[in-house]
Amino acid sequence: MLNTIKAFTQITDLLATAGQPSAEAIPALRSAGFERVINLGLLGQPYSLPDEHGLVESLGMAYRHIPVPFEAPGPAHFAALYGFHRLGWDRARAEALLAKVWIPNPVWRSFLDEQFGTHCYLWPP
Repeated sequence: MLNTIKAFTQITDLLATAGQPSAEAIPALRSAGFERVINLGLLGQPYSLPDEHGLVESLGMAYRHIPVPFEAPGPAHFAALYGFHRLGWDRARAEALLAKVWIPNPVWRSFLDEQFGTHCYLWPP
């Protein structure tokens, strides 16, 4: 069932990234051993689930919503999206993962380049 989730990519045994799962796919996340879901999407969108929070918690997983306006990301969203520094990754590894799951549009490419430059202390020179 995990293979039905758009862009599902296992990063480590405990961490994965994906697009919006369907209500039917969320129990598969729990069955696969995931303990929490972080939703970066905006609520009230056509792709949103009516009660993702309730569904996730009913399955014994923690839920956190960090809404990111994808047409206008800000510096505060960078940490929510790119925890690679917590994984000990350098920029090249983070960019390689990004290329597997998403091609940033010009707004996001500019934003990411700016944030990587601003937060260059997150990886070795």
